[in-house]
Amino acid sequence: MKIQAVEPYLLHSTFDFGKHRGKTIMDVLQDEPSYLSWCLRTLWFFLFEEETFEVLRKKYRFSTKAVNSQEKKIKYYHEGVYEKLLAKLYEQAEQEDFGEEEDNSGYAPEYGYNGYCGACGAGPRDGCLSSTGECYR
Repeated sequence: MKIQAVEPYLLHSTFDFGKHRGKTIMDVLQDEPSYLSWCLRTLWFFLFEEETFEVLRKKYRFSTKAVNSQEKKIKYYHEGVYEKLLAKLYEQAEQEDFGEEEDNSGYAPEYGYNGYCGACGAGPRDGCLSSTGECYR
């Protein structure tokens, strides 16, 4: 299981996923600015550093939903929510017994089915980080 820290993106950060893999935030802003808004609304791990977001907002009008998502995520980042989530994921990864056949039922009590929150039905990509024990959506 690949688990990496959640870090806010800067203007010259490079995408390491998706259709714009290898491009910087500024490249994507020029080519397809709506993709940045989509990332904010859709990807639980995607957020901008505060000053970077202010610069981007001067160049592109983000949707209200994207702005709200950024504000919520930056708050979580400063409160250590992502660190707690990642610590729990590391702990679970260490406890996995790789010698046994994998359980593909998709159910884990704290995640619901296939990683979706039992409380709101959303997954991490929808902005719910329920694996910390609270529904954040």
